[in-house]
Amino acid sequence: MHGNRAVGAQKFHSSQFYWMSTMLYALQNSVSFSHISLLSRFYSLSFPNLIVFSNIEAHRWLALN
Repeated sequence: MHGNRAVGAQKFHSSQFYWMSTMLYALQNSVSFSHISLLSRFYSLSFPNLIVFSNIEAHRWLALN
C-alpha cells in the first residue's frame, strides 16, 4: 500500500515538473497567455493531479512575473 502511494507521488512530481518546464519555456519565449491556458488545460486532462496546480500556481506565477 505504501509502495503504491510512493509511485503515485513520483508520477505526480514528474508530471508536475514536465508541466512547469513547458510553461516556463513558453513564458521565456513570449507565448501568449491563451496558449499557456491551452497548455494548462491539456496537461490537466493528461494528468488529473495537476488540475489544482494548474489553476492556482499558474496564475500566481503569471501574477508574480
